[in-house]
Amino acid sequence: MNIHLHGHARGFTLIELLVVISIIGMLSSIVMVSLQSARDKGRIGAGQKFDSSTYHAFGADAALIYDFDDGAIPPTDIASNGNILGSCASTISTPSVPIKNKALTLSAGCNSGTFPYKKFSSSNGSVSFWLYPTSYSAVLSKNIAHIKGLWIGLDTLGSIVLSGALNGTGSKVLPLNVWSHVFISWGSGKTDIYIDGKFDNSLSLPVFSGTSFYLGSYDAGSTQAGYLDQFSIYTQSIQNP
Repeated sequence: MNIHLHGHARGFTLIELLVVISIIGMLSSIVMVSLQSARDKGRIGAGQKFDSSTYHAFGADAALIYDFDDGAIPPTDIASNGNILGSCASTISTPSVPIKNKALTLSAGCNSGTFPYKKFSSSNGSVSFWLYPTSYSAVLSKNIAHIKGLWIGLDTLGSIVLSGALNGTGSKVLPLNVWSHVFISWGSGKTDIYIDGKFDNSLSLPVFSGTSFYLGSYDAGSTQAGYLDQFSIYTQSIQNP
């Protein structure tokens, strides 16, 4: 008589399945965090490359450059054009993740009603800066900078807003609690916005007026929240280099 013994296959228990699922979930989270970190580094790297290229192209004829690294209040114009802000209620600090060294906090602001605007051009020019927003404004009038009637701010969703003599909004949302590079260039009848080295939106040419200049605040309660660094105004534009 032949007797055949058949083994019984053992399945996974519920606990074992839950352990495997939890391990897979944990590994997935680690991979996602790594991917996001790589994306952020790549995005910031692209912004740094674009910032460096425009500085090398336009920096020799800059209207002003504030890098805030000497910690001086009001900020020092390292372009040596004597553009000194009349007053500054803001502070200079070193963010936990600096884009360079020190930066201007946007909890208050710096302003001048008699800004000299040496070398400033209203027909062709550019504004370049790094922004680290910690929250989005609920009021569109809250600004990052105000330059002769051109207001630069963030809307409630985190897109760049240009208002005053020019009205328009960028399409890309600036992420919170990380650095983003913003470049706004006017000439040839239009104004182009670039975020982290990539074209964002094109608007009509602004009409500049007045002499006022503000960083981080126009009046009481109009400040953004976060940090501003490497703020420059160039007399040349991408449209008309």
